[in-house]
Amino acid sequence: MPTEATDTDAGPPPGRPPANTAAATLSAPQLHALFDILTRYETYYEVQDFRDPDTIFAYGTPFVERKPPASTGNGNRDQQEGKDENDATGSTPTNVVYARQSRSPILHMLFNKTVMTLPPAQTLPPAFWHVRVQGIMAQLAEAELSESYDQGAMGTRKMLATAASALVESLGRGALGGYPAHPTSKQDKTLTERTYDTTNAADFARAWDDVLRAAVYDNLVDELFAYAATHPDMEGHSPAVAAAADYIIVHIAEFLHYVFVLSPNGRYLTKLVDSVQLLVPYSLVRQTLRVSNAATMINGMMKLLLAKLSVGGLTNWIGLTSTADDGMNLLQRIVSLVLSYDASNFKKAADKIEKEKTASKAQLAAIREHLARPRAYHEAVRNESLTKASSANDGYHASMVVAILESVDPSLTSSLTESQHAQLAQYYAALLSVHDRRELTNVFCRQSPDLFTQAVRDGVAAFDPIIRGIHDKIDLKEHVSDIEGFINEFIEISKGTKPASKTSKNEDRILPTIKDYVKLLRRNRHLLYKWLHRVAHDTPDIRETFRRWAIETIKMFRGPGAPKSANRDETPTASTERKSDLGDSRLEGSAGAMDPDLRALFASLPADVQTNVVSVLDEQVAYLAALDEAAAQQRQILLDKINAPSSSAEDESASSSSPSSKQAPGSGRFIARWQELLDDNVIGPGTAYGPLRHGKDVAHITAPGKTGASPSGAGNSGGPNGLIGGGSNASSSKSNLRKFDGGFLSGISSALSSRNTSPERTPTPIPASAATPGRIDVGPRPPNVLPVVDALGTQFRQLLVERTSRANGAGEGQ
Repeated sequence: MPTEATDTDAGPPPGRPPANTAAATLSAPQLHALFDILTRYETYYEVQDFRDPDTIFAYGTPFVERKPPASTGNGNRDQQEGKDENDATGSTPTNVVYARQSRSPILHMLFNKTVMTLPPAQTLPPAFWHVRVQGIMAQLAEAELSESYDQGAMGTRKMLATAASALVESLGRGALGGYPAHPTSKQDKTLTERTYDTTNAADFARAWDDVLRAAVYDNLVDELFAYAATHPDMEGHSPAVAAAADYIIVHIAEFLHYVFVLSPNGRYLTKLVDSVQLLVPYSLVRQTLRVSNAATMINGMMKLLLAKLSVGGLTNWIGLTSTADDGMNLLQRIVSLVLSYDASNFKKAADKIEKEKTASKAQLAAIREHLARPRAYHEAVRNESLTKASSANDGYHASMVVAILESVDPSLTSSLTESQHAQLAQYYAALLSVHDRRELTNVFCRQSPDLFTQAVRDGVAAFDPIIRGIHDKIDLKEHVSDIEGFINEFIEISKGTKPASKTSKNEDRILPTIKDYVKLLRRNRHLLYKWLHRVAHDTPDIRETFRRWAIETIKMFRGPGAPKSANRDETPTASTERKSDLGDSRLEGSAGAMDPDLRALFASLPADVQTNVVSVLDEQVAYLAALDEAAAQQRQILLDKINAPSSSAEDESASSSSPSSKQAPGSGRFIARWQELLDDNVIGPGTAYGPLRHGKDVAHITAPGKTGASPSGAGNSGGPNGLIGGGSNASSSKSNLRKFDGGFLSGISSALSSRNTSPERTPTPIPASAATPGRIDVGPRPPNVLPVVDALGTQFRQLLVERTSRANGAGEGQ
């Protein structure tokens, strides 16, 4: 068991204060605010914690509790798990031990209740989880991918990690507290009888709420499976389902617009998707799918995607060698080509800095020496930069470049100029980008044994009965062509359209709006409905299998007092719903099933701490109310724009608006809460000595050297302002900096200071005239909730660990 897990999993602290009998009671809104804060920080802590190689070994089922073996220097790591277990047959080994208490309780709960209960997942061999997947996860952590603090900006991995956390925290709250059993207004009609005005924001949201409630507490899931078997259009079920489908489309469009347009990395991601799309052999896939025999087709597809032809592979197969590099298959070749192309661009950027000779050879050598040192050394240097204040100003910290030079040779900083510091910061970021891509290539494409290929084979074998059943009844070539066409259309929209003006530069494109993505999804939704209808109609056995899984899975969002099952034979009625213990409290916005636990945690605090916590909770209640009000207004603005008659001049004006203009960025909490996580990440100083920055201070930074970066005119990388958002940019944003002091870097909230940064950095700021929009305004700013996290974060985490341990106790001893 890892040391970190021992402290967390040892049980409640022996010194926990007894319940305060004179404690103030929390109202329902305060309980909801407390639940929101604690689940938010806990979820992101768990997501960030996967940067530690020990985390996956303290995760619990289905991953084993075992220390990873020492890794080699070339990225080929021998997996001891594969040597002492029956890898070929997938039989259950006798020496497997699972962690008794999970180090990631929320993620563990959701994963085991959703993914692990999928019918194909139940047929996977044990080695798939604790050899293949666990090995890959451990190697990704061991790879020590770059930190946002070091890079001086946030990128693709950080953006996706925070997005995943914002989504998972909502699912976690639903699974822990239950979805509200009762609507906020009386419903006299059944779901199929209700009508909604989808141009009205309140009605639009109410439709989604009614559909979720009917799915969780009624038999809507069952009805949708039955309806899909007889009708090709899912939205014909009822006006509520049609409105809910449109609700999903609008939110997906918002997400895509945020990632591919508003994000500084949007153009890079578009180019990345385009590069992968060009490398996928759709023609060969369609030809293989034409084979009528399912077994032959599957075998041919595996040879197309996973076959390797190399001398190393031949000698391994014969038995002359066992760990020789056996080359790459098609999937690995695609990954390798995309990553190596990016790595070469950043290597060129680093070489260019070396040739400019602004920084001395000794300084450049010190940066390279730092990168070659072990993980513990990197963490020590980063911590030195985080914690050591400048002697001239207590609020200023040494940048990573200064910390690195001082750790190698303190004399290197004696004559460090601003231009040298800027060049060294870019040089360090470029080398980190190269390192990240090489490590990702090693993990997925160059390991021996090849865990990635083995995992794909296991996955296909688990889906084999489903693939056979579908292949016998459905022409899969048509649906592959549908996917190809949709992705091509998506790429073209994300690239933007050329301006009508002939004076505009060829590369200056008009960026897409949310409305463009909504139109794309609406045009192509019938492709999904067609697929669901054919599977449900032509393969009833498969439909029934997934129907049972969906009905069982949705139960985890029910609150206490709900019926134990929901199927066509037992449907909760309005009268049974009114008996739920959850409904009355959730009508007022409490924490549902977690109310008693949260009240007990709060009651254990001393009276003075309770007073401080209540004050923060009141601020959080006001913030959530203001956020919901702002989101409702944005939702209405967005719906008005989407439903307005199309006008090329209007669309162009909306697309090319300046970063300061509002573009209805968020019609719900998700975008706003996602932006909070991005804004709160701690970033290193932009100058040799300066204040710590946060995500919102570097939101405008991108990398002109990366593929698909912003067009020319996006700034030069040589000057001080090109220093990872440094110089004037740091000072200009100082007034907008929401204070998160040293407490933010400790305890449960320390996860927000690092982890999962983008590997693609040689950043420069984007001027106002550039096409890439800047940070968007998401409405009210949240209060400082650190007093609540510091007071109750550890106890809440321990509570979840104990609940997860009890819920999965039977399975962990297998």
